[in-house]
Amino acid sequence: MIQKTLKVPRRTIHELPADELFEVLHISTTDTWVTPYKQYLTDGLLLVEPALANIIKRSVGRYTLVDGNLFRYGYTQSLLTCISGDQCTQIMAKLHEHLCGSYID
Repeated sequence: MIQKTLKVPRRTIHELPADELFEVLHISTTDTWVTPYKQYLTDGLLLVEPALANIIKRSVGRYTLVDGNLFRYGYTQSLLTCISGDQCTQIMAKLHEHLCGSYID
């Protein structure tokens, strides 16, 4: 895999015919620790708070986006999947199901 650092965020503008109508749906999602990194890597947007923006700028080099999923470069492994909140709870529940489910008292 090759990582390329862009100096300016990549933006694509699509022209739409004037006679076509589109319905826009707003899906509310909760922001997690992953959200600022995804926003910076896709659109170049940073947080308003300067201290947090500097933290993201310094550490964003350790992260990459692949198909909209955030990955972190590991020291001994190639890529580590970044998860948060609900995903973490689901993974831990599945692990405990399989590991602890076979024990008999």
